[in-house]
Amino acid sequence: MGRYPDQSKAFLQRTDKETDDLRVEDFPLELFTPLKVFKQNLAKNFGLKVKDVEENLEALNFRKRKNPPSVRLFLPYMIQNQTLVASKDSLFYGFQDSIKKDLTIEQFSIVSGFVDQEYFYKLQEINKLKKEQKLLIGKKKYLEERAVAKRSLLESLSRQYELLTGQTVELNNSTEFLSTAEEIVSRKEPLLTSIEDEAQRSIKELNDIDRKINLENAEIRDRQQKINDIEKTKLIPKKIEENFAPAKVSGQDYPVYKSKCPFCSNVTDGVLRQANKLAEAIAYLNQELSSIPALEDSFDKELHELKEELIEHRKKLKILQSEKQKILAVSDNLRKNYSLNDQAYRLLFKLQIVSEELENNGEDFKKSLKELTNQIKKLEEELISNYPLEKEMEKASEYISDQINEIANKLDFEESYKPLNFKFDLKKFELLTKVQDERVQVRQMGSGANWLYCHLSLFMAFTRFFSYHIKSALIPPILFLDQPSQVYFPSSDEKSNFEGIQEEENPNTKVQDSEVKENRRKDDLEEVKNFFNQIVIFNKNTLKFTGYEPQIIITEHADHLELNACNFESLVRARWREPGLGLVDLRANEDVVLNPTGDGNVESKNIPENPSEK
Repeated sequence: MGRYPDQSKAFLQRTDKETDDLRVEDFPLELFTPLKVFKQNLAKNFGLKVKDVEENLEALNFRKRKNPPSVRLFLPYMIQNQTLVASKDSLFYGFQDSIKKDLTIEQFSIVSGFVDQEYFYKLQEINKLKKEQKLLIGKKKYLEERAVAKRSLLESLSRQYELLTGQTVELNNSTEFLSTAEEIVSRKEPLLTSIEDEAQRSIKELNDIDRKINLENAEIRDRQQKINDIEKTKLIPKKIEENFAPAKVSGQDYPVYKSKCPFCSNVTDGVLRQANKLAEAIAYLNQELSSIPALEDSFDKELHELKEELIEHRKKLKILQSEKQKILAVSDNLRKNYSLNDQAYRLLFKLQIVSEELENNGEDFKKSLKELTNQIKKLEEELISNYPLEKEMEKASEYISDQINEIANKLDFEESYKPLNFKFDLKKFELLTKVQDERVQVRQMGSGANWLYCHLSLFMAFTRFFSYHIKSALIPPILFLDQPSQVYFPSSDEKSNFEGIQEEENPNTKVQDSEVKENRRKDDLEEVKNFFNQIVIFNKNTLKFTGYEPQIIITEHADHLELNACNFESLVRARWREPGLGLVDLRANEDVVLNPTGDGNVESKNIPENPSEK
């Protein structure tokens, strides 16, 4: 991969050829593609095929579409640059940007290979069906409420029918009633046997309804009176509180003493006794005033209950008045030349219609809701079976935490933190440890060396995790570390050979005695050797456990270390201590190709003579 500065094209080429000597000529201009195409091809090379991470398309009515995964989100797991590798405030590259941080956390399941594009399509389908289910449930509630109203209407119609005809309507079995009603209608026989009986039934029913109306009116008046009394009572404590608010006295602020008679010089405590009584009375009053808020709360509760009861009684009254009007309407219809028999048939027809509506009340709908619910359940079971995401995330968190502790306990953390018990939270991407049952964050762990080891432990654990999931994870097990020894040795070393000399201004090593300084230098060098040894051992063990050896790239000033795990020289890929040396060897041409020009030629620019790192 390659890109010229300030250009909108980039180079990408896949090859099995191993090159020890990369040059500018290895990046021909004709193979540069627009950045959009470059990013697409790069994503394909890493197996990143997820383009749509929306879980619920309905949410797009209220926000913009989520950003799809990008190879840029691989970097936080793979890069520990110089300013980050021993940072106490930040663990991951790019997490200063909260949006990038949230995306990295949210899309961990994608880069780990736990989910793919089909997972999100399935979620979208499930959420779409759940929306339909929600609408049907709302419709179900509406139909249930409508059914209650229709049953009430059916009861009212049946009473009217019984008053007119003297015949009882059996509503418990709607099918049987509809069959009987159909037979009656087909015969067209008179429904009334006696007009006098109908009149007597109507009069009796009217009297009964009038009695119930009177009772409801009495209940309504009773509730109204109680509500009025409570509302008046609520005003009394407020007025008392307002009038007596200043009535607070302190014996310390207003001292009262025994008095002495100016004539006989006798001492009297009468005034003192009266003052004490007054103070007691005021204290009692203040105590009573303090109970007013609780009293008001009890009033509010009772008032609410009474208002609810009033609403119910008014509903009942309205129903009774409606029933009365329907009975009286029989006489009005007679005056309009509607016989009692005709009116009875009209009621029978209404009973038929309402009964049929109740019998068929949402049967098709209920079937659809049941089918939809079963479909959602089946899809969710398939999703959990094919993508057990919650279990995978729990296993990943446990695995990463275990690997962190395995690595960390071999590094030179301060003894006060050992044995180390790190826990990595995949939901927040936070690293914590416990010291005497107290949670300790990285920034609280004291020294630069501790912070460095936190970073090394965490990112080596991630590297092993991606090695373990090499067949499914999208992120390759590659880790780049930039000057991890900087907490011990100067990062400004510009000599041709490494000098393991600490900077004088380093607060961790600011000592005057030369012998102490030499001992500290040796101790620091041993710690540097140890973490290099542990990195080598880590790679060997990872190969043994996972079958895949990670690639850990380190740019470092520390050199010629005597390691126990291997020969240091076998680790050195290149030394870049001369001008022009680097990832691209610039020594072959003193004037370096940096920017392509419009005619296909190149501009030249002098090589800066700043020494590179190894």
